[in-house]
Amino acid sequence: PNGFSEYNDDYTANNTRNSRLVTTLPASGAYTIHVTSYAAGETGAYQLNVGSAQGTTASDALAGGAGQAFAAGQTMNGELASGDTTLQTGEFIDTYNFQGEAGQRVTIDMRSTAMDPYLILLAPSGAQEDNDDISSTDRNARIETTLSETGNYRIGATSYQPGESGAYVV
Repeated sequence: PNGFSEYNDDYTANNTRNSRLVTTLPASGAYTIHVTSYAAGETGAYQLNVGSAQGTTASDALAGGAGQAFAAGQTMNGELASGDTTLQTGEFIDTYNFQGEAGQRVTIDMRSTAMDPYLILLAPSGAQEDNDDISSTDRNARIETTLSETGNYRIGATSYQPGESGAYVV
């Protein structure tokens, strides 16, 4: 419905060629799933499974729960590990929150040598901003933005790949 489209190639971190798509459908209606190969002319058997996802969405994880309070200039040490909240797509996530003012410029960095960091910023209205890599040569994550609203913002510290764990600094 409404031109909705999602795709995925190479879901897992261990270089398998499987794909996985976990999404929240935006509207009720009939959806069509297209299955294809990565390269033109490839043929072969495949298995398609469709079902309800387990876990929680990033928006739900950030909207719920208290999270740790975070202040400007503060450094937080954390660790993604088994037992953390887990997203539908299999990533562990830790949450932090801070009070922001409309027009305030913020930079949020997440650094780790143990895993590939991924940052999510959730505004009071639910608007979401994400970042995986600072640059093509730096896999750490950074969100630089001007806040559009006043209120409680949530930071999601997670990883790019499902199941990644390890220490990080925000």
